[in-house]
Amino acid sequence: MLSEKSSTDEIYEVIGKLLITTQGVERLINHSLGFALRFLQAATIDEIYALNEPEKKKTLGALLRELRERESQSRRLSIAY
Repeated sequence: MLSEKSSTDEIYEVIGKLLITTQGVERLINHSLGFALRFLQAATIDEIYALNEPEKKKTLGALLRELRERESQSRRLSIAY
């Protein structure tokens, strides 16, 4: 990517690319969390903190199972119509 003899322009180019990539990942995470937290009915960080202990301690696996179940239900409903 960069060598010891890289020019300032090359360094700025890499920094720009990394910044754009980081912002894209941040947007994806934000979108994913918004989608995932809808089923918890929590929209703000205060609401998330206010969830009872079992909800806060759910694992990522539990979240993924819930999302898969919702997707499956959604597909079944769309097929029924």
